[in-house]
Amino acid sequence: MALLYSRQQGTNSQREVGRRRDRNVRIYRLWELMKPALNKLTRTELIELFVLVKRLYDDFEKMLENILKERLPTHTYNAEGDTDSQTTCAMCLSDFQLKDLLRTLQCNHKFHAACIHKWLKTKGICPLCRQCALTKNCEHDLIDC
Repeated sequence: MALLYSRQQGTNSQREVGRRRDRNVRIYRLWELMKPALNKLTRTELIELFVLVKRLYDDFEKMLENILKERLPTHTYNAEGDTDSQTTCAMCLSDFQLKDLLRTLQCNHKFHAACIHKWLKTKGICPLCRQCALTKNCEHDLIDC
């Protein structure tokens, strides 16, 4: 079983490395295309461009926040009504307390909502099993899974 799990992890990490490499290649190509134009911009135009990019980034953050709330709603922890054996957040390693806000991913792993939110802002996978956090079958381009 451990061998199968390590093979699955290796496949996922190879896939993740490939996606990162593809994304970096796209960013580099975009940079190469934009470099001549950026060199011609004045200081004021560069500042305006920075403000625009910052605004786009902030809008993306809000959109991602809404998607997380919609697809992965939060719920409060209730030890008595919970039949699952998971009682610890794998991110901060602390036990769930009564009325803690939890978020359950599609793979049914549970985390404190604040802990997993920080993780999902940079990665789209479950930190335990490496499955897509948003959907059962990863068929989206929202975040890198």
